[in-house]
Amino acid sequence: MKAGSAATAGAVVSIPLLWLLAVGCVAAPAAPAVPQTAAANATPEQIVARLAVTVTAGLDKETDSLIKNLQAFREAAIPAITAGLAQKVEPLSLALVQALGGIGADGSTSLRVELLADGPGSRTARSAVGSLENTPIRRPLSAAQLGTLTQLVRTDDIFGAGRAARVLGNCLMVPAADRLAPILERFESEVVSPTVTDSVRIMGAYVSPRVGTLNEFVLGISHIGKDAIPMLEQRRQRAAEKSELRKWLTLALGMAGDESVADDLGDMALGDPDRYVRWVAVRAYARSAKQKAIPLLEILASDQTESEYGVLPPDRGPVLLIGMTAMAELSRLKSEQAASSPPAGSPNK
Repeated sequence: MKAGSAATAGAVVSIPLLWLLAVGCVAAPAAPAVPQTAAANATPEQIVARLAVTVTAGLDKETDSLIKNLQAFREAAIPAITAGLAQKVEPLSLALVQALGGIGADGSTSLRVELLADGPGSRTARSAVGSLENTPIRRPLSAAQLGTLTQLVRTDDIFGAGRAARVLGNCLMVPAADRLAPILERFESEVVSPTVTDSVRIMGAYVSPRVGTLNEFVLGISHIGKDAIPMLEQRRQRAAEKSELRKWLTLALGMAGDESVADDLGDMALGDPDRYVRWVAVRAYARSAKQKAIPLLEILASDQTESEYGVLPPDRGPVLLIGMTAMAELSRLKSEQAASSPPAGSPNK
């Protein structure tokens, strides 16, 4: 999917002759034509003007090059992108959201958050959600912006709802209860009455569709952290013993950092009959037990359970789902342990 991707900013590439011929005819007065002798020195305003042409004409390769050119300007491109978004022309707006995703500065994040006010029915707003799903948002949200996210979590298809849940969980200045309530509502609904089953394939995924989509909500809850624990624990106590709902609420508690569920998660990581639930449980256990998780993770690191989904190149071997995840969590915990240890030779050593 092109819109919402986070392409890496690269060097400014040469600009095709077609642009030199077309910009002078289509650019707005605020975006003067690219100089004939310095095409590679096009300004962000000129790039945005040309993008307005290429997205309409379906010139995908040139559009991709222009987006990379725009990203190379980093934060200096934001005023031109802001002006382009103000035109409210959807194809151009979608390309500009893609460009913002590769810039990654605070100004880029703020601008994409502002687009959420366009509402859940806006393709531009939905593209902004997709580009924000791994970004901590350290600014307040307006009622309209928050409303878009909560509406998408509650009513969108499972994939869009999962993305919105991750973004909502990362809205660090929104009260925890306002973030958790819609995520938990949809999460519990999907556990009990799944929209997606394992008969649906997700391109590129190494876990089953059902576990992969439920994990999106678990990740959204994990961004809320310890503030989510009281409500999660209340819901867990109400759920029937050995039910799917209780199992998934336990996984969510672990990802939120609740140490009280560590033993349950350790058992799940070792022996749940669903290998993909074990995958979630390994990560949840590591976040619940923290440094105490290291001995069990060292055992799990040698686990040979293979994924039935996704394909690696032949020279890379199978995807060892549990072992690879345990190794990644071990590396994270040992790095944290090293960072918190006093240096050799210090008085506290």
